[in-house]
Amino acid sequence: MIFKKMCTLSLLIFIFSVLSVFADTEVPERIRVGIFYDAAAMEQVQIQADHGFSAGQYAGDQYTELVNLSAYRDLTVTKDNAYHLQINAAYGDKVAFDSAYDSLSQVHPELFAGFENGWRIYFGSYNSLNDAAEALSTLQNTYPDNELYLIEPSSNNMVLKSQSKCVFMSSMKDQLIIKDISYDGSDELVRLNGKPYRDGLMFAYNGSGLFNVINSISMQAYLYGVLPKEMSKDWPIEALKAQAIAARNYAMLSMHKHQNNGFDICPKVHCQVYGGYSYEGPISNLAVDETKGQLLYYGTELVQTFYHSSSGGQTENSENIWSTPIPYLKGVSDPFSANSPNSNWQVSMSKSTIKNALDAYGKSVGTVNSVDIIEKSVNGRVLKLKITGSQGSVVLTKEETRKVFGYSTVKSMWFSFSNTTGYRLMTSRGTLATEGSRLSVFNGQDASSLDVSDLSVYNGKSFGTLEKKEVVQTGNQITFYGHGYGHGLGMSQWGAKAMADQGYTYEQILTHYYKDTRVQ
Repeated sequence: MIFKKMCTLSLLIFIFSVLSVFADTEVPERIRVGIFYDAAAMEQVQIQADHGFSAGQYAGDQYTELVNLSAYRDLTVTKDNAYHLQINAAYGDKVAFDSAYDSLSQVHPELFAGFENGWRIYFGSYNSLNDAAEALSTLQNTYPDNELYLIEPSSNNMVLKSQSKCVFMSSMKDQLIIKDISYDGSDELVRLNGKPYRDGLMFAYNGSGLFNVINSISMQAYLYGVLPKEMSKDWPIEALKAQAIAARNYAMLSMHKHQNNGFDICPKVHCQVYGGYSYEGPISNLAVDETKGQLLYYGTELVQTFYHSSSGGQTENSENIWSTPIPYLKGVSDPFSANSPNSNWQVSMSKSTIKNALDAYGKSVGTVNSVDIIEKSVNGRVLKLKITGSQGSVVLTKEETRKVFGYSTVKSMWFSFSNTTGYRLMTSRGTLATEGSRLSVFNGQDASSLDVSDLSVYNGKSFGTLEKKEVVQTGNQITFYGHGYGHGLGMSQWGAKAMADQGYTYEQILTHYYKDTRVQ
């Protein structure tokens, strides 16, 4: 099974832009996750609750019920497109509202509750202004001692209906949460079109008059739904704890990416994949609970906890994937990932496939003649890939290659065009020795200098020469021989599993992949 994966370029630009900003490291009690929004926004929504519904608001982790809807198990959420009548002005006190509502409902059972800057009592739904005006005249005889108001349809209001009957109406600006009203200690779940989510749901209109549907949830419960989508929920708990802290950091630094949509974070790879209650597992939930509130720091700064499926045996420096050097995102030797799925892979593409991909990307070179690796990082990943064709050439830099040909096709930038045993010679500074470099060797008394091209290397079985440049592929099929899956920054998830299997703690896993950091 392959785990996540790859962030979009827009996400990365955002992330690097906030690196220099001091992070508020107090973990919020709650987070708003946009479940359906933009093109996926909905005209109406079906919600279900096993114990009935409650409408209210949270302050931190404290919930205040404003209206009790426990009589209903299945409701439709829709926009307000009808005229209504309101009895009396808004009530600023719930006790007074409850008393008035109970008294008036004995006279007319078709009343329904509402909330907009206070509690309100509504009556009826009318398709036209004339119908509403006629009802107003009739209702004045029924409630002679009460004030009556005609309420026009409003794009700021949402209505909850049981079958066709309105049972509650509220203003979007009050940001009420609709939740299950469990009193028996069981999980409080609200189902959205049949799919269960913890805590509650919020609704907000987008610019097209459709609902953005938002899961308002505790940070802990949010992470319950993240971990199994990012790492197998049955993996060793120390690996899952490392993932829990990485996911918590990631959420903290992504909190304001969707504020213009009316929520904090999305459930996709753009932020972090979130699946909700149905994906949870007991071990992964325990990992979240046992690391509650813990974050990963570099000095006083929250760590940008990038992670990927498998490094293939060597992670990478941040500047070799994108552009910004980050002190804790430096390449480390990762033998724990060496035998994981996709630690070795190969893929072949025809020249016509490469041509079509470049055409679609807007960098046409005509008929492809050759593909050439012209620069690699000190950790072995391709920095520049040159493609030459009948109409010129193009150089793809860093992760651009994967963007063009597909992140699941070119699984990482650690690849070559030869599957023969290679040799890498490192200088004392940890950089890759290349053609023209000069190395010093010490015989115990003095040092002498050698050119790399003069050296032979021994791999334990045979001698060979240091490879000076990558093979230029000129056949009809271009074959990539690669290692690892993902961008290679930060934690390798398969590596974390292997470390946990070998007895490493989650703190040791995190500090192995993120240099000079600490869990707090």
